[in-house]
Amino acid sequence: LSVAWLAGPVSGLVVQPLVGQVSDRTHSESRFFPGKRRLWMWCGMLGLSLSSITMAFSPNIGLLLGDPDDAALLAETALPETGSGAAHALPPAELGELLNGELEATLSEGGGYHPAALWVAIASFWAADFFLNALQG
Repeated sequence: LSVAWLAGPVSGLVVQPLVGQVSDRTHSESRFFPGKRRLWMWCGMLGLSLSSITMAFSPNIGLLLGDPDDAALLAETALPETGSGAAHALPPAELGELLNGELEATLSEGGGYHPAALWVAIASFWAADFFLNALQG
């Protein structure tokens, strides 16, 4: 967690002065990005949007990168003898108790740890912080 929160001070010290200096030297006669900073503001906004979307979907990206799928692991361990069709025949209270107990067992056996999703989320957080500073720069 401390790796994620270090992003603010680092990006504030590095990105804002750098983007400020580069954007002061930029002059565009473009119809869409007139002036010095508008191009950099648009790039910061697009980067911030993409990094926010990546952060939101980091669990799914983690699955693509090889993280364990807890739902599939739970389905394999929770109802091995009854099959998935018999689960619908159980009353909701019994099914809930069964799944909660199996989820706790799955998590205690090493499930629930998603290193790829965690690193994707941290990298996205850093990128969002850098792009936010670029947007403000």
